[in-house]
Amino acid sequence: MNKIAQIHELVAKLNQYRHEYYNLAAPSVSDAQYDLLFDLLASLEKETGCVMANSPTQTVGYQVVDGLEKVSHPIPLLSLDKTKSVEEVSAL
Repeated sequence: MNKIAQIHELVAKLNQYRHEYYNLAAPSVSDAQYDLLFDLLASLEKETGCVMANSPTQTVGYQVVDGLEKVSHPIPLLSLDKTKSVEEVSAL
């Protein structure tokens, strides 16, 4: 498979996974697997210069769904920039 076709396939997969996670609350892949595919997509985009308008690397979150109930979080849910180990968290 050529790199452009791989980019198209990754964008489609990652957008499906985002839909499952954000809109269905039923992810079919782990966060680690999603991150691995996301990083591969970002790498291919950088290498080829080909970035699709609907690429997950170009957007934050997913389309807002009106039917979702709003929830207040007592503790802010902050990104740790894809931190995956206790050592990385401790270093922050």
